[in-house]
Amino acid sequence: MHEKNNINANLEEVDIIIYGHSHKYSLDINENIIYLNPGSCGRKRFLLPLTMAIMNIINGKVQIEKIDINN
Repeated sequence: MHEKNNINANLEEVDIIIYGHSHKYSLDINENIIYLNPGSCGRKRFLLPLTMAIMNIINGKVQIEKIDINN
């Protein structure tokens, strides 16, 4: 998903949405749906920190680790 605002309202079978566009890390849970924007780990944009995320799903349990990348 490119922008969080473009997400379809019919999300009955969705557990996780990964989106971008803002290049800013964000992790929200709304109505049991995880919304993750891992940020940007490429060239620096808009003075935002460089970040990425590692997601592991083990036995149905979601673990998300935010990684801050220092230049």
